[in-house]
Amino acid sequence: MSLVIHTISQVRGGLVLTATTIVVLLICSNALPVHAAVATLWDMEYTQVLTEDTNGHSYVVDDDPYDWATFPNYLLHRQDVGINATYYYRTEWDREEEVLAGPSETLIYLDEPSESWGWLSNTTVLTRFLELSNMTNEDLSLTVRMHRMEYGLNVGAPNTILLRSGYAAVGTFNLTNEEFIHVALSSNQDDIAIMAVVFGPDHRGLGEAQLTEGESTVMPFRTSGPGMYYMLFISEGFNSAYMSVDVTITPITPTALSAGSYVEGTLEGGEIVLNDDGSVTHRERVPQAHTYKFATNSTHPGLIHLRVNYPEMVLYPAFSPYAIITSTANTETGIPAVFLDAMDINYGVYPYQSFQGEVYYLTVIGQDGATYTIYNEVPSLNLLPVNSEFYIDNILQQRRTVAYSLPLATDSVLKVNSSLTVGGFEWRVFRVFEDMNYRVLSVSASDNFDLAQTYYLPAGNYLVVGRSSTETRGLYEFNLGPVVSGAGGVAVDNGRLIGLKVPTQVYDLYTMNVTLTTHDNITVSTGISMITNLGMEMVSSSATLGNRQNGLRWEAHGANRTTLNTGAVFNDGFGVIVLSPYSVVNNTGGLGGNHYYHYTVDYFVTFEEWDYFNGSSTFSVAASPVWHNITLGDPGDAEENYKITMGCTPDTWFTVEVFTDDVSDWEVSVYQSIDGKSQFIPWYDIENDVLEGTVEKAKFQVGSLTDELVFFFSIDRSLVDEGRLDIRVTPHVMNYMAAPPIVYRAGSAVQPTGEFPVLALAGVSVAAAVVVIAVVVYLKKKK
Repeated sequence: MSLVIHTISQVRGGLVLTATTIVVLLICSNALPVHAAVATLWDMEYTQVLTEDTNGHSYVVDDDPYDWATFPNYLLHRQDVGINATYYYRTEWDREEEVLAGPSETLIYLDEPSESWGWLSNTTVLTRFLELSNMTNEDLSLTVRMHRMEYGLNVGAPNTILLRSGYAAVGTFNLTNEEFIHVALSSNQDDIAIMAVVFGPDHRGLGEAQLTEGESTVMPFRTSGPGMYYMLFISEGFNSAYMSVDVTITPITPTALSAGSYVEGTLEGGEIVLNDDGSVTHRERVPQAHTYKFATNSTHPGLIHLRVNYPEMVLYPAFSPYAIITSTANTETGIPAVFLDAMDINYGVYPYQSFQGEVYYLTVIGQDGATYTIYNEVPSLNLLPVNSEFYIDNILQQRRTVAYSLPLATDSVLKVNSSLTVGGFEWRVFRVFEDMNYRVLSVSASDNFDLAQTYYLPAGNYLVVGRSSTETRGLYEFNLGPVVSGAGGVAVDNGRLIGLKVPTQVYDLYTMNVTLTTHDNITVSTGISMITNLGMEMVSSSATLGNRQNGLRWEAHGANRTTLNTGAVFNDGFGVIVLSPYSVVNNTGGLGGNHYYHYTVDYFVTFEEWDYFNGSSTFSVAASPVWHNITLGDPGDAEENYKITMGCTPDTWFTVEVFTDDVSDWEVSVYQSIDGKSQFIPWYDIENDVLEGTVEKAKFQVGSLTDELVFFFSIDRSLVDEGRLDIRVTPHVMNYMAAPPIVYRAGSAVQPTGEFPVLALAGVSVAAAVVVIAVVVYLKKKK
């Protein structure tokens, strides 16, 4: 193997770009497929010098969900460096501290914390912060070196690319009006692990595949319009620094499978070769892939049945066929992606529904002459039985899938309870919403109605799927209740539930009263839940309320009202209060009373903002430190609470200093709004991770994910004199680290003839001469 390297350097505003083009010629005749083109490698290195703040520290922020497209990242430091990494989550942060001995070039890797605010929420990748401090007396000198290997890939022809263990590689290619693509991937050596992900022009993830050892596979994906596509490779070689992979991008036309039709097919080829001398050789080969497309209408589900006849192999284990489902719908898992699922061949049934007119694709992958049958059934599915028990079982020695339609004319709330179960069904609720996002709600059943989790379902059509193992049976009841607008008086039957939709805002605290208004001698046990507009249950409680007649008037028996106060747990929009009475007892019926099983309970509910704070104030911070002062009055309260809203620049790390008088203790929590969703750091994290000093003079650090930070201070007053709560907020100079944009590399490649293309970049000067080096890559020998 020989490599020709051209090195080019250019400095632009502190970002040093080094582009190394490597053209790889593999001499081994068995290393490349026939007529395979060796792709030109652009070995890209991006260097960023970190700016030091006035306190001698450097601060780095990374909020790019695609930064894994540039890897590895190295920190170059001349001295010992302390590093503090902060990862934000929905209700906390995670802090990691380490000292890096210098001088050194140290690999740094930042996790990508992703959070969901409920099953109706898109998953969000949250910001990461780094604080780098000098552990010696020398001036801080830090540089981040980012690396990415880039290729241009030909469509419709084999490409061979070189990967380096631990490095990211990106291959770009253009598509126009193709509907569907099969990408054949073959590793040319053992002892490796490779992950490949393809992205479209809109940066949506479209498909993924993994290779281990010397395997081959096919990655199918539905295209997303004309433009540049790119394929990301992350690789690890266990015994070699380099490895090569054959990549073939083939446009195909899926076979349409209309409702009620079926198709049979054979996955030809195999890895067992009978030689002329009668011996047998096993050779890795790319399996066959057949793709079919299908759809229903928005109101009627379909069932895809897949049955495979596995060949019986004596000399070598047969290839295990598998199936992949994708569609034109999307999912949000930190980054936008199309819906992608693996069909479990052991179940053999895949329910689907074209809620928004989306099309589904099934790709069957295998070889060794395995035969299969696919049937697109559009049955008359039963409606899901609601508010009544139904029996379901699986007495067969195979897994079972059941499906039901669930059309909801109005928003609803749901609890599922079960009894007499052996084994059990796993239940999931599916829907593609108007934003074309495919969302799945996993539903748990409980033996007790009062212990069952509560779920919120917006109005629309749903598909409910249950899957079981063998020898399963039981009674299930899907308890469904309506959601009404606003608080006030409501009536709900015992053993049922009702939801009340109330307006909410992020940062606001609320108080809720639930009063039993039924004029009867009863004691009612009631489940109380609060769910956000994105489907996350934030409060789960219960209360026992009773009334009793005393002469001509009604009075509380024990208590007939309960009050719940909430923290700032809701989002902008609305929340849903759920009431579910589960026990009604006649409290005049003697010891233990007697139960009413069919009884309607009346409640009156209030829900309003909680008058919790003694005061609220607002200020802003730009590039310089800012003081904000609050006078604590005399006389005051033993416990006082203050809400301070600070406008700021997103993605900034701050030092917050706190100065107090006439205060014996204080706590603070920090809230932010992520696109109208509540995120907060509790006092526990601040106190244990970043707090320094005393009650009178302390400091802590915090980062801004958005343009606003809200501090909730809780203060214990000494009540000796007038007091003060002063804070001084210092913004730090930030270094913004993100993956450089992926640029198109033309699919020009070198045929294995020994000729190399000439590298020419307009406006870029050559800073180094051509260097020829030799690298040995141990390729897997094919028999």
